Amino acid sequence: CAQRELDAPLTPRSAPWLELIAAYGEACPKLERALIVDDRRCMVAGLQLAAARDPRGVLAWVERLLTFPDADVQDQALRAALIAHSARGWEICRTVALQDRAVNAVAIQLFGALGGASACVQLEPLLASPAHREDVLFAFGASGCSEVIPTLMRQIGEAGRSAKVAFEAFSTLTGLDTADRQFVGVERDEDDDGAPLDTSLHERAADLYAPSVDAVARWWSERSASLSARARWLGGQPFTLEAVRSFLLDAPLRRRHLIADVLRVHVRGSLALDTRARPARQRAQLAALRPVPLHNPYAAG
Repeated sequence: CAQRELDAPLTPRSAPWLELIAAYGEACPKLERALIVDDRRCMVAGLQLAAARDPRGVLAWVERLLTFPDADVQDQALRAALIAHSARGWEICRTVALQDRAVNAVAIQLFGALGGASACVQLEPLLASPAHREDVLFAFGASGCSEVIPTLMRQIGEAGRSAKVAFEAFSTLTGLDTADRQFVGVERDEDDDGAPLDTSLHERAADLYAPSVDAVARWWSERSASLSARARWLGGQPFTLEAVRSFLLDAPLRRRHLIADVLRVHVRGSLALDTRARPARQRAQLAALRPVPLHNPYAAG
């Protein structure tokens, strides 16, 4: 039914149908029409459809939207361009991520998560900015780079929101269980009135565990030699398709979206994976993941 509705010329009323097709991960013939129609909701849905599959066929239209004057369109265009291994998309991602006068969470997180140790070094000065800090820490956790762990440990030693987010990032990288009571300091800080980490999920920093600094430091001192700087890590395991599958099955929802975006880049959109779908659909998608080569063209930063 949705596909039939889209046979006609697209209008703003087409947006719900595009969103329905995107939600089910179906193909959309003549997808470029959604990327040129004068309606931001259609554009966002069209870009989501492009990112859900190999977007190279519509890359020219995607790249035109990288500088579109709407934040949601820009963010979705950036995801789709990076999945298509667009050099222009990466340059814009770096430029936007590193600007110190404005915060673009999507660009910061994707730049840090994909750009390897070099990108993390470039992002580190932004930790001095409270507005940037949480997104930079989140990116460090998804970077797979053990070189960022000293920085995360320093942030874990701070009080309040930054320590909690650094604790999450440390867990994403090393596999430490943030819910294990031996690593929890003040279990919940209900007085922390912080902003959402992920506004679509309303995940507040107050809902994260606060670390026991000494316990985390002891745990890391016993395991630090096991995470070589020569490999990329996820949950304490080498970054492989099986490690990603395990992480996406078990990790808190707030951590899954960025890791799924990273995987989509590695496989150039060839695997269907929607971390905002219903749990049963997500499990089915993860079960259906087939072995494919992983390649990150941005790993050198």
